[in-house]
Amino acid sequence: MKFTLLSDDEIWQVATLMMDNLMDASTRRDHVAHVRDFTPRLKAIVTKDY
Repeated sequence: MKFTLLSDDEIWQVATLMMDNLMDASTRRDHVAHVRDFTPRLKAIVTKDY
């Protein structure tokens, strides 16, 4: 996905979906779902134990 080709509204929609998933998974304490949209580098930092 090339973000440079998206409108501001489209970017907000993508970000909102990602944030909704992150917060819902965090509330449920579901680490796999929480880091679903993270980059490999960030997944290596935000481990289940961390």
